[in-house]
Amino acid sequence: MEPTNFSMITTTTNAWSDNSTALPNATDWEDQWTLARNIIPPYMFIVCALGLLGNSFVLLVFLAQKDRLTVPEIYLGNLALADFVLLVVLPFWAMNIRRHFVWRYGEAMCKIVNSSISVNFYTSIYIIAMVSVDRYLALVQTMRARWLRRTLYAKVICVVMWLWGVFMSTPSLVYTTVINDPDTGTQCVNWSTVPPGD
Repeated sequence: MEPTNFSMITTTTNAWSDNSTALPNATDWEDQWTLARNIIPPYMFIVCALGLLGNSFVLLVFLAQKDRLTVPEIYLGNLALADFVLLVVLPFWAMNIRRHFVWRYGEAMCKIVNSSISVNFYTSIYIIAMVSVDRYLALVQTMRARWLRRTLYAKVICVVMWLWGVFMSTPSLVYTTVINDPDTGTQCVNWSTVPPGD
């Protein structure tokens, strides 16, 4: 085996230019934001329309049911309600993106929209976790845990999950405000998510 002669190996400086980690220039960013502003809002409106229709149907079926709701139905109804809360405020974010992140709805609506998103986030996570716990109890611990799967317990747990979701969203309610920037206009800003020094 012959030793490698490294003097014969040559490299070019732009061989990896397509795989660069350098930031794109300003026109590339503008093109990307223009694309995002033209694609994301219509997508959000479609998701909103279909989601409102679907979750409304689920909630109406559960409300119109004459029999007592089962434990999974209580959890799934609350999950549909949490998604409904998110879908009601989604058009405000779509229009915010469409208008170059200029907020035109006032400080109260800024706080309501951000808090609603946070409430949906936390409440949905905890209710999905409870659906998993309930399915475990129903399938694995069928006889031993039957007393844990009562509708009263499910309703109390859902109330606690909603209260916990509201509590967890209070930083969003407290630290969200509207600022007036001379360069970018009025913006809805959540200061609890801004890194220090920005």
